[in-house]
Order: sequence, then structure tokens, then C-alpha cells
Amino acid sequence: MYSQYMPGEKRYTSIKHNRGAVLVMVMMTVLILTVLGTALLSISISEYRMERANRDSVAAYYLAEGGLEKAVHQISIMDDIQPDQLLGRTWEMGEEDADLLEPDTGGGFTVIIEDICLIDTMLNGEEAYAFIYEAVLRSRAAVGRMSGEIEALLRVEDYTAEGWNNCVEVKRWRQIR
Repeated sequence: MYSQYMPGEKRYTSIKHNRGAVLVMVMMTVLILTVLGTALLSISISEYRMERANRDSVAAYYLAEGGLEKAVHQISIMDDIQPDQLLGRTWEMGEEDADLLEPDTGGGFTVIIEDICLIDTMLNGEEAYAFIYEAVLRSRAAVGRMSGEIEALLRVEDYTAEGWNNCVEVKRWRQIR
């Protein structure tokens, strides 16, 4: 077999014809890496938003629960429960409740008594010493763009004797979605 090149002759002819091939390959590699980087960034941003929404949703639920606990406490220390005055009463988040939220997080809660009715009276002879009520409370809270809501059915024993605190029992507690 004979070679078409003479001994000592330089063979640059094949490189001369492929001068732009390296540039095209580098540009294709950069394009592929850019597309992959953009896709990974998009996925990361989406994951962050979903995690943030989940965290705010959980925080809103617990904030609503904290509001309900505040209302239950306030009812337990009331001197005299009058259903017609208590129906529709609300408690809102105040400055004293600021520790329920992380710093620089917007949000708040509102608790309302939606229904209250007398279900029983405890008598000592002819004299009533306690009135028993059932009350429905609804607590709504928001953190960021997420909200949470809880409904509770309470049994409240309002003692008429001086120095006795009311007894409040949560009979049912459910999250509303």
C-alpha cells in the first residue's frame, strides 16, 4: 500500500477544514449546561415555595390554636357569663401575643363565639350555684398567604360562688380545611 503523502510532508490539511468544530462543540456544551442550570434553578425555586407554603400553613394552624387557648383562658376567668352578651364576642391577636409568631412574620388570629346556650343548672337545694353552657368557638389565623381555622365545642361551668373560677372543658376540637 502506497501513501499519498511524501515522507517529511506536513499534514495540516485535515485540521484546516475543521477549525470551527471546537467552537461549535464548546457552544453546544455551554448551551446544555445553561439549560440544565435553568431547570435546576426552577425546581429549587418551586421546592422552596412549596416548603414555605407548608411552613406557613402549619404556623397558621398553631396560631389559630393559640388564639383558641387565649379565648378559653379568658372565659375561664370571667366573673359572670351572660350568654346574650357573650354571643359574638371576639378576641384578636394583640401585642402581648407577638411571641406566637417568628420575628418579621406577618399574621394574626381572630376568635369568635358563634353560639352559646344554657344546657343545665346545678342546684343546692333551691339555689343555683352553677350554670352549665355549651359554646361553639371558631378561631381563624393567617400567616403569610396561608390560613388556618379551628372550631371547638366547649362545656363551660359558671360558678356563682365568690372566688370560684369557671371550669372550661373542650369537648370537641377540629381543624377546618
